[in-house]
Amino acid sequence: AVCPDGLTLTSCGCHSYWHGCLGATSDGDSCTAYAREGTRVSAEAVCGNLPGSLRWQDLSSDLSETQSHATAQVECPDGTTLTGCWCFSPGFSCAGSLSNGRVCTAYNKRGGLGVYARARCGTLPGQAVPASVMAQSGWDLVLNL
Repeated sequence: AVCPDGLTLTSCGCHSYWHGCLGATSDGDSCTAYAREGTRVSAEAVCGNLPGSLRWQDLSSDLSETQSHATAQVECPDGTTLTGCWCFSPGFSCAGSLSNGRVCTAYNKRGGLGVYARARCGTLPGQAVPASVMAQSGWDLVLNL
């Protein structure tokens, strides 16, 4: 699924009536869903009209351990907001995901093979950008969009 021109991807997910989702990945303003062999899935892109937003990023954690309810986490950088959090597992091992502040956590199911936490992050209009981020990017004032 791809966001229409002028809209920004804020989250991405996978849907299947047949419980066939392995998860989804985002890249820019597009969302791709992955299916377990022999099942059908659809990608669900959540898109918003966010003029003035910037620094959109697609992040992924390392693979979690394999014990029951093992977690994988990824954190959005300072100066950004977590707008989407989901679980991805090539081994059909997702037990769900939760977001808390800028942190996205994915959970491995019992007997699972490990999971990845996936996140979509961006700086929203009016959001202050920390001085440390401004120094890294060469900005000399806080953006107030």
